[in-house]
Amino acid sequence: MTRLIREIALLCIAFAVSSATLPAAEPSYAEDEVFVRFEERASNTRIRNIERRYQLARVQEFAHIRFVHYRLLEGTDLARMMRQLSHEPGVSYVEPNYLSSTQTTPTDPDFDNLWALHNTGQIVNGVTGTADVDIDWTEALGRFVMDETANVIVAVIDSGISLDHPDIIGATWTNDNDITFDDGVDDDENGFVDDFVGWDFYDNDNLPLDENGHGTLVASIIAGEMNNDVPGVGAAPGAQIMALRAADDFGSLGFPIIANSNVIGASTYAAGSGARIINASFGGPAYSASVEAQIEWLDAQGVLFVAAAGNSGQDNDAYPIYPASYATGNIISVAAVDQSGGLATFSNFGARTVDIAAPGTNIFGADISRSVVYLDDFESGAPGWTQGHLAGSQSSLPWSLFVDASGNTWVTDSTHPSGHAINYQANTNAWVQSPPIDLSGAVGPQLSVDIWYQLESGYDYVVGEISTDAGVTWDAFTWPLSGSLSIFTAPETRQFDLSPWEGLEVSIRARIKTDSIVNYDGVYIDNFRITEVDFLEYDGSQHQFNNGTSFAAPLVAGVAALVLLQRPDLTHRQVREIILGSADRVSALDGSIATGGRLNAERSLAATEAVPLKDSDGDGVPDRDDAFPNDPRESSDNDGDGIGDGADLDDDNDEMPDVFESAHGLDPTTPDGSLDPDADGYSNLEEFEEGTDPNDTESFPHKRTTHSIEAVLQLLLD
Repeated sequence: MTRLIREIALLCIAFAVSSATLPAAEPSYAEDEVFVRFEERASNTRIRNIERRYQLARVQEFAHIRFVHYRLLEGTDLARMMRQLSHEPGVSYVEPNYLSSTQTTPTDPDFDNLWALHNTGQIVNGVTGTADVDIDWTEALGRFVMDETANVIVAVIDSGISLDHPDIIGATWTNDNDITFDDGVDDDENGFVDDFVGWDFYDNDNLPLDENGHGTLVASIIAGEMNNDVPGVGAAPGAQIMALRAADDFGSLGFPIIANSNVIGASTYAAGSGARIINASFGGPAYSASVEAQIEWLDAQGVLFVAAAGNSGQDNDAYPIYPASYATGNIISVAAVDQSGGLATFSNFGARTVDIAAPGTNIFGADISRSVVYLDDFESGAPGWTQGHLAGSQSSLPWSLFVDASGNTWVTDSTHPSGHAINYQANTNAWVQSPPIDLSGAVGPQLSVDIWYQLESGYDYVVGEISTDAGVTWDAFTWPLSGSLSIFTAPETRQFDLSPWEGLEVSIRARIKTDSIVNYDGVYIDNFRITEVDFLEYDGSQHQFNNGTSFAAPLVAGVAALVLLQRPDLTHRQVREIILGSADRVSALDGSIATGGRLNAERSLAATEAVPLKDSDGDGVPDRDDAFPNDPRESSDNDGDGIGDGADLDDDNDEMPDVFESAHGLDPTTPDGSLDPDADGYSNLEEFEEGTDPNDTESFPHKRTTHSIEAVLQLLLD
């Protein structure tokens, strides 16, 4: 595991660095627009002086990142203007207003598989859909305008994530406050050592690696990368995925496989690390006061909680599934619809407790990579396998090979010496055993086997058993299988988690045990295969189809992220209201779903556009663009000098505005422009004009000092 952890983590680090430094190919930009970032010490008066000097028309201010978007005078030389601005005291960065093309139809291979995003009635995984039964995602892209300041993080509390998958790695959240990976130091003092890419709350380590595939698919549905020549794309490309493993390697992600303690721990981490949305594709029937209290706390932190409604086809109004059924105002409970628009046969519903439906059948996305540890298809005579009977078995029939009508070879509990299949005998207790299999280097080992059986239900059964001491003692690793698969039914592929035996050498056997009456055909086994999670060597095959409300919920989480990418100023409650209020009403869902509708991304964005920007002081300037969001005088300019009155008052007539003096601890009622409290040789007024701090001896950019040639050369070398 250590090798894999280091390789994946280092790959994530390398990607995070390289993605920030790769040059863009022939970037395009607006010829008459520029972005300027000002230093924190730059006063508003200094900024306005620059604007007047270069005749910059303010378009929009992003105060929280200190960038201002300007329009230039017609005919201005952009390159020259950028050079001049970059040398102005108080300016830290200048760049063009780069342009990106809108892609209404992604170029990703196999986009047709993503019927949930764009359904033309195409055949997906053998099922023909109904045109326009989708979330209108391609239509949404046509009106989507990303706010470049948005930083939207979606926490995926699940089985982990395949961090090295090419559809996910670029969307993976990284903890910039703990970037020294594997140094054993909790750099950001958040209680988690080296949590560079999230946390594994199940194994309590710093790599939330997916050994199941469930969490990887969920993550790719939310924010899989677009136009990257890899099949699949998420609903919100541009969002970041925070990987938080809370479930075991293999379970169905219902209670008790994901513990309440892990849910609470992971969601607390998510909220504390900046996640605005949590995707919870798990659930169970047990009410938990602690989890409900946790989700109420998340509500107070401004976190939207998107939960799967469940897959048992039941009414959640009568039989609640949690966490989807908690009555907190930050939850969106999600049912699943199929490719024709009806409620999926497996999906839970609830006219009061299930909020909205989203596509949840044949959902396509990223999968983990597994390598084969051991494989036997029995076509070569099952070398190394043995068989026998336990004491007390009264059967005379051995386990042996059987070739079916299609030429496939199976191992079965009972065949006639001539090769014909026959029924097992009474009081059978017989086994077939693998050779020793080395799991010493395996990560998340998993057994996959094709099986067909016909057994007397409740009395005769087959069970899988494992030994770590060369067959002296055996432990069951499967539930006993009993009953019958129909003769018309194809064999089932069953999967079993072997991670408890990771690092050991094991033997595995199948054992059939019967009573004294009613004998049937017995058990057939083929394609006995053990795999492990491996460092992904992408070959285009690491994708999967799956069904469930587990995969409907992340579509809702993705659209919520899309809304926030366009309007990061919205609250989580506003986003919830937008999504539920924009649902496509569908008659088939009336009386089953609270909104009676299906998720619609385009209508959600349209509703987003209709929400007015917050303007606390009512001056017509939105808070996000207002240098003085609580001072309505900012919008007026009585002296016509281009500086809002809120920043232009100078009660003591010392040519330094009151806001500058107050910000730097000077008295706005006393003319002290000629004073020099930091004794750096420059008066307060001169410091104001340079946009520097009059109380900081190191703040002036052109200090009156001299250097020898040797000192200057040394500075250059440094």
